[in-house]
Amino acid sequence: MSWLTHHWLGLTGTGLVLLTLGLLAFFNLPAFLKLVSSVAGAAMDSIRWALTHRMAALALVLAGIATYGLLESYRYGQRIIVIQADASRAADKCASDLAAKDASLTAYQQQERDYIKATKANDAALKAAQQQSAAALAKAAQLQALADRSNADWLNAYSQRPATCDAAQAALATACSGVKDY
Repeated sequence: MSWLTHHWLGLTGTGLVLLTLGLLAFFNLPAFLKLVSSVAGAAMDSIRWALTHRMAALALVLAGIATYGLLESYRYGQRIIVIQADASRAADKCASDLAAKDASLTAYQQQERDYIKATKANDAALKAAQQQSAAALAKAAQLQALADRSNADWLNAYSQRPATCDAAQAALATACSGVKDY
């Protein structure tokens, strides 16, 4: 806190006194001079008293210093209480922010675990599908090889047919020329 915030009341009071004195001097000069004379006389009387009663003056000065010290220590204590309250509020806010971050982190970690679990399940399903696909491809290759052998056997048997079979097919082709794609 700045010096001004601690001494604003004294500065305001001094300003009001000076303003009052200035207005009094402007509007009523003889009354202002009489007031200045009275204040100066009171100050001189105080100085004369302090010189004749040195121990009492010293006691008053020490009492003033002690009063000032008491007021400053009270003001310092108020600042400590305010600072402690601010620190307590900040600590509470920090604790609630930390709890929110922990909850957010826990939710994120749960999502991460769920994602890993789903990824592993997808990997397992993909491997199973790949194994099924490999088995189907092997079965298809086996069936294709069987079909190729069957075609080769038929083609071999067809190419070795007797000459009478060729003559019968030629006669059939001539007799049924209107029938195509048989």
